[in-house]
Amino acid sequence: MIKMCSVQGDMDRQGREIAQQILKIDALFSEELNQEEKRTVLQDDFDIPMTLSIERGISSMCNLSEGVWQKGIQEGMQQGMQQGIAEGSEKTLLEDIRSLMVTMKWTAEQAMAALRVPETKRTEYAAKL
Repeated sequence: MIKMCSVQGDMDRQGREIAQQILKIDALFSEELNQEEKRTVLQDDFDIPMTLSIERGISSMCNLSEGVWQKGIQEGMQQGMQQGIAEGSEKTLLEDIRSLMVTMKWTAEQAMAALRVPETKRTEYAAKL
């Protein structure tokens, strides 16, 4: 019975130590805290002295996460613009096909041929008319 209590006590202590390590890591990777706040949490809450090396590490991590965030925003904007251009081009092409069908009294196939729509896309566009 004494052995069990000793093991339980060790497990509780280890669990607390692991939880503290997780909290430190969470503070470092938190997107909600800026560099100064991370430094304060590590120094005040976990008694980690701020050496030049640790401050550089925090700065590097903050800059890295900001860079990843900015890259994600840029890629999202680029994809959105490309999608918008593609949708706008398709809309214009469909309008041109309809216009030729009305003004020239052509079939959809004749209008698409005149506009040089690739044959592989004609069925797709015909379904959208």
